Amino acid sequence: MKRRMLIALTSVGLLVGVAAAPAIAGAPGGVARYQITTNTYSMAIGYGHTYTVVINPCDGGAVTATGWQWGADGNPLVHNPDETITATLSSDGTMLTFNPAVYVGGWGGSPYSWWGTFPVGGGTFTAYDSLGNVYPGVVITLTSTTPTTYKNHGDYVSSMGGGADAAHSCIGMPMKPADGAAETRGPDVARLVAHLEALVARLQADTKANAHAVAAIQKHVDAVKAGDSGLGRASNADAKAAAKAKATKPTLPSKAKDHPTPGDPPSKP
Repeated sequence: MKRRMLIALTSVGLLVGVAAAPAIAGAPGGVARYQITTNTYSMAIGYGHTYTVVINPCDGGAVTATGWQWGADGNPLVHNPDETITATLSSDGTMLTFNPAVYVGGWGGSPYSWWGTFPVGGGTFTAYDSLGNVYPGVVITLTSTTPTTYKNHGDYVSSMGGGADAAHSCIGMPMKPADGAAETRGPDVARLVAHLEALVARLQADTKANAHAVAAIQKHVDAVKAGDSGLGRASNADAKAAAKAKATKPTLPSKAKDHPTPGDPPSKP
């Protein structure tokens, strides 16, 4: 028990040292936290295509995509139930590129592939295929979008069963607005918070753990996630108020004088 509490207190000590680490910019107009988004698209070419695209916000937006072509009977074609898709997300997060999307049973040869770039929200784009054809005006429709709802980084790590990869991920990393812009703590702070949250969970499950100590650790973790160290340092608001007061403090006059002071596409792909 003493060893567990020593580890907890040592972790809090480390938290004091890194809580003031500089914040790094988050996604423009970011949400409360990073989340994984699953989008479903339909593309009405031939008998139609369905695509599922999963966007992970870490490392510029990792993307995985799967999909298939429908048959005349309303079922996925048996001979090519899945397209093999290499997908990427643009740096500003607004455009998706399939390059290529490959499946068996195309026109004029097999396998058949096509590629193109379209808006994440769906829209019209130009498709190209492995036979050298160009198809302007292809319409792809976003039919559903589902974000994950991790409350915090620890919630995500727990859902993944722990492990270094999950702990180092940005998913669920706390973010806070600062002067109208999204902002998040540095990765070192996020990793430490994740470790401390995991520690708190273990201590809470231990009936012999000191409840007051556990609550104290959780309080500090919550304070850091909220953007204020809460560990004896002045809060961000207090620091700003102090700076403002210092800047506006009138200068005492000397004895001598006062001193004033931003179309419907072809049916091939």
